[in-house]
Amino acid sequence: MHDSTENPDTLPQPSAQRAVLVLAYVVIVLLVDLLATWKVHFLIDWTWFNWHPNRLMRYYAETGAPVPGIVGLILNSPLRGFDGFKLLFWFCIPFCICFRSMDWPQFSFRGWKRIDYALLGGGLLIGALAILLVALLPQLKAYYPSLAHLTLAQKQGTFFNLLIWNLCWLPGWEFLFRYFLLRPINATWPRFGWLWLPLLEGAYHLQKAPLEALGMLLFSIAATQWVLRRNNLLLPLLIHAAIEMGLIVFLLAV
Repeated sequence: MHDSTENPDTLPQPSAQRAVLVLAYVVIVLLVDLLATWKVHFLIDWTWFNWHPNRLMRYYAETGAPVPGIVGLILNSPLRGFDGFKLLFWFCIPFCICFRSMDWPQFSFRGWKRIDYALLGGGLLIGALAILLVALLPQLKAYYPSLAHLTLAQKQGTFFNLLIWNLCWLPGWEFLFRYFLLRPINATWPRFGWLWLPLLEGAYHLQKAPLEALGMLLFSIAATQWVLRRNNLLLPLLIHAAIEMGLIVFLLAV
């Protein structure tokens, strides 16, 4: 007699209901983040979900209220780049939901082959070329103006602020999409469920330059397919992080 725990066919599969709930969660948190970013006041003041120290700066500037000492320290430190909404809803909550059944090898180099390292190098090279396009294409240059004119102290402050901001959202973005969302929708709709990822990632980036939205769409397709085929999240996370950090350095230097 076979133990049911050894037969994959007898294991409980993620239900369609779970896939729909996870998809709804991702759509809602992305929509709330956009409404807060756009400062929408329809029905409620959505800026209350903008948990960023810059919001505090605007509040004290608009009201003329005295800035408490601890708030002043935060606003003059790298923590000024902290984004609490993205950290909580893009990473912390999905991570806690997945923790008990986490597939930890997905976040390691375990099982990587030579071709995977070659793809990593190729992805980093393509990312570097994409960053260079910022200086060459007016559309991107207007959206990402150069910061080379800043003083050294200003550049250091900007770099660490943006570093903190990236740490708040980037790991969560990759985890939210290519683990928390991808696993249940692929189990429920194995042929076409993965298409939700490029659709949502591309749509979210429509608020930015069209070329960047297109780039995110293409990256999402390639990254999602790699995760599905290799059952590993590390490669897209590393490439995405390298592009974001490389862009910061590029803007500060050029």
